[in-house]
Amino acid sequence: METTFTRTDTKVIKGVAVLLMLMHHLFYFPDNRPFTMPEVHQTLPGFMGQGLETMLGIFGVICVPIFFFLAGYGLYLQTRRDGFRLEKRILAVYTQYWKVFFVFIPIGFVFFRHQSDYCNATAYCHVFEQRGMQELFSALFCLKTPYNYEWWFLQGYVVFLVLGYIYLRLTEKMRNFWAELAVVLAINFYGGTALQWLINAGVLPLDGPFLGLMRSHWNGALMLVGIVFAKYGVLDRWKARSVEKYTPLTNLLFSLTLIVGGFFLRLGDMSMKYDAILVPLFILAVVTLLRLAAPLYKAAAFVGRYSTSLWLIHTFYLYYYEPAARLTHISGNLWVDYAILTAMTLASAIALEKLWRCLSAPQLHGLLVKGTAA
Repeated sequence: METTFTRTDTKVIKGVAVLLMLMHHLFYFPDNRPFTMPEVHQTLPGFMGQGLETMLGIFGVICVPIFFFLAGYGLYLQTRRDGFRLEKRILAVYTQYWKVFFVFIPIGFVFFRHQSDYCNATAYCHVFEQRGMQELFSALFCLKTPYNYEWWFLQGYVVFLVLGYIYLRLTEKMRNFWAELAVVLAINFYGGTALQWLINAGVLPLDGPFLGLMRSHWNGALMLVGIVFAKYGVLDRWKARSVEKYTPLTNLLFSLTLIVGGFFLRLGDMSMKYDAILVPLFILAVVTLLRLAAPLYKAAAFVGRYSTSLWLIHTFYLYYYEPAARLTHISGNLWVDYAILTAMTLASAIALEKLWRCLSAPQLHGLLVKGTAA
């Protein structure tokens, strides 16, 4: 089938997901807001009992299952190409991580090692104080995340990437969409319970990685859902059979219904275990909606291009560098703070890309040759 869910669509979704991540971390963690900053005023204080921005912050965590779904989706498509190697895929993930690590962690050690308790979450104020080489090495491979607690995502991402690849190979000869969907939904709904039973029975150790798998198995299930959807071209079929056959007004109403419905369902009785159903629908709805507004579609795709760097960088400005934390919380209007955070993070991501491009191996080699000749 002709591909109608394109790579640009994927960038658009990544852009929307990372913007939701910024919203989640800014709107939903008042203990990380520096002291003496202006009091926050919610746009709709009575919205769902907590305020509009707070509820958007809660909903914003849907960015995590979105990224895992896209990881599985991309993993399947990459394995269809000649020369795919899982270790190269993992190395590419770590390379993106190290590009941020080797810039922002040294900055933290040099300029922000000794900071006051500037917020209620005091642990965030002192992450750059003296640490041993063992801890630094663990952080280098994200075995631990002592310098940025929000980097926990990477460890689970790599683990589930490996497990997703194993699943992909084990089910390579399966050709029944509904059978595979039933398998991954069973893992989604009952995987955590099964792991809990095996841990309680003593079959699996309590202090090993299985405890982490049990607590975040929903994310792994979303990666498997992404693999299945890519394998059977589900998003392509949805777009070809429905979205592309209707008028813009119909598509507008369709996408808004799915997005608003998903928002209230996820904040209501439907917890994250239903993300295996909600996330693919949300992705289709967002792409459909933004395709109706070309400037927004292009803007989201541009942000999506830098999504990994945005994820890795933004919390330094939000929580860990005191002067930056005060700047990104400077207003009592959270939308002003959000604009400042987004602009700072995006500018840094672009600058970081240019920096590493300038420091690429061929150019470094040329500088060394010139230096030797001189």
